[in-house]
Amino acid sequence: MKKVLSLLVAYVFLQVQSWALSGGPVYGANSSGDPSIIGTYGGVLIPTTQEPPADPLQPASIGVFSISVPETGLSAGVAIVFVNGVAFIGQIAGMGDADKQSISGLIGGTSSFKVNVVLAGNVVQVDIFAQGSFEAKVIAGDAGAFTQAPAGSGNGTGSGSSSSSSTANKPAEVGSTNSARLQGTAEIATFFTTSGGVPNINATAKYSLDGIKQNNIPSNVTTVPFSFGGSGS
Repeated sequence: MKKVLSLLVAYVFLQVQSWALSGGPVYGANSSGDPSIIGTYGGVLIPTTQEPPADPLQPASIGVFSISVPETGLSAGVAIVFVNGVAFIGQIAGMGDADKQSISGLIGGTSSFKVNVVLAGNVVQVDIFAQGSFEAKVIAGDAGAFTQAPAGSGNGTGSGSSSSSSTANKPAEVGSTNSARLQGTAEIATFFTTSGGVPNINATAKYSLDGIKQNNIPSNVTTVPFSFGGSGS
């Protein structure tokens, strides 16, 4: 009887452990070796197409961004986008999906340049904006195999402890920060609004998004190290 009871208890413990493995998103590296999506990323937006086509004499459209992806809540950061040589400074925000290994969201910015618009027979200057969306996958980079997170990084949600034991049970993070990359696309439109509030889109640009994971710990990215070189009419 004791042997039978021992087998039953062992079976119960096995079942409980199996149930504990299911449910909820897995934010660390999964069984396929995919990297954790948590961390801070930086990247570029490389133009692919634009409507109407860019003037050959105009500087190329391009963008740069930095975004923080936490374990919970929205991902957020800053972005600078050039369209036909005009800079738009603003923000990037999105949502990380650990199951799909992806980050998707919005990009928006404002330029210090203005455009002339005729309203009721008068020429007025109005602000121009840039808004759009992006979709990116978190993939393995060129650095090779994923390694244990450096001491103190924990699961990417805090500074943690500096002792090596603090990460002994947390091998999910990417130890080599350039082992994880972002690859995707973005589409951004520039526009201005009239007194009636109707947006007038004057250009739409599509980009190839390429980024790199710079840190396993999400950083609060709120400032842009860039200023406009002037203003025009």
